[in-house]
Amino acid sequence: MSERRKYKVKAFVGKRQLFRRIAKTVRETLNGTTSLVNNTNEPITLQYINNTLGLPEPRCEHLEINVSNNSSEINTSDVNTTCNEFPVPLNVITFNNTSTSQLSVELSLISKLRQWCVAYNSSHASVTSLLHILHSYHPELPLTAKALLKTPRRLHTKPLGRGEFYYMGIAKSVKCVLSSFQQIVHTQIEISFNIDGLPIFNSSSQQFWPILGLIKNIKSKPFAVAIFSGTSKPQPIELFLDDFVIELNLLLKEGLVHNGKKYDVVVHSFVCDAPARAFVKSIKTHSGYSSCEKCTDTGEYVEGRVVFRNFSAQKRTDSNFISQLDEDHHIGISPLVKLEIGMVTLFPLDYMHCCCLGVTRKLLCFWMKGNLATRLSNHQVQTISKCILSLKSHIPFEFNRKPRVLGEVQRWKATEFRTFLLYLGA
Repeated sequence: MSERRKYKVKAFVGKRQLFRRIAKTVRETLNGTTSLVNNTNEPITLQYINNTLGLPEPRCEHLEINVSNNSSEINTSDVNTTCNEFPVPLNVITFNNTSTSQLSVELSLISKLRQWCVAYNSSHASVTSLLHILHSYHPELPLTAKALLKTPRRLHTKPLGRGEFYYMGIAKSVKCVLSSFQQIVHTQIEISFNIDGLPIFNSSSQQFWPILGLIKNIKSKPFAVAIFSGTSKPQPIELFLDDFVIELNLLLKEGLVHNGKKYDVVVHSFVCDAPARAFVKSIKTHSGYSSCEKCTDTGEYVEGRVVFRNFSAQKRTDSNFISQLDEDHHIGISPLVKLEIGMVTLFPLDYMHCCCLGVTRKLLCFWMKGNLATRLSNHQVQTISKCILSLKSHIPFEFNRKPRVLGEVQRWKATEFRTFLLYLGA
């Protein structure tokens, strides 16, 4: 019989390592492959077990464990000891339940660390440094941020036009949002969707086209449904919206079941800017004839732009849109028609582009760089700028941006135009 391999004596042995060593010793003992057990049932001393397992010397007067060859388990009642202080608890012999609870604690700690990293957008370098510090106290933790987060290295994307497309799913994302709430009183989920283009680099045409969702009747954050990455718009539009339309149509008819509770799914709105609305609705863009989304006015060409002057024009309706009564308004059939939703009423005109970045910016540019009949003098512009800057110290922190001079109006953001429209320019 080969001689047992001795473990290196350590001053500190982790619980998991201790459980593994005890399990191995008990298994070999019960199988009769160790010299600890003989035919005469000679008692096993604690000194021999400690030397075998590599445990520190116990402070104990006497300890004996009687093990017979025909025994299938070890009972802690067979352990006789008179020690008052023992470095390893006696109930460690029943390692199955203890190891299970210890493993659940470890998994809970790892899960909480993952949630913390994602919630606070911590860098991989800082997370890795933190894991090295915690590893001395929790050897079960991984040493790198990549091993902790276990982010998938590859996604099953599919080619689409001049880019790649990845669909995450509506139901999956909504369930993740609902899981963050302990109790939800609503039985209906109202979802608002957003589709828009997002340039990634200034020196490249690479862009993202995400499909985002937001539950309107529950206070939550937006969630991603799908994303397209390419050098142009996702073409054709039918393939871009195919998976989205199929799943949303199913949810509208059958609802969503989460934790045994069924929720009715309703489309609240599609919030997009003017170019994105024209793209997903397959209609003319906002600068063309018959491009108004709310009325049937054809429009007039005035000084390099199309304007709509007929305030009494017939309004567009959802039924007229489906039947395409105004053929000049449409350039194709939108895939969203299959959802049987209001293609006019559920597509509101967004306030940011129409009012803030539209009318307000246009008026300021006219007053500063327009015709001489409407242009403000340089002295007037400086006077207005001084008045705006004098109010800077009185702007509360709830406002996202402090006011700037009119000379930088080309660099103003939408929130600055809104502040000027509602407060400063009054």
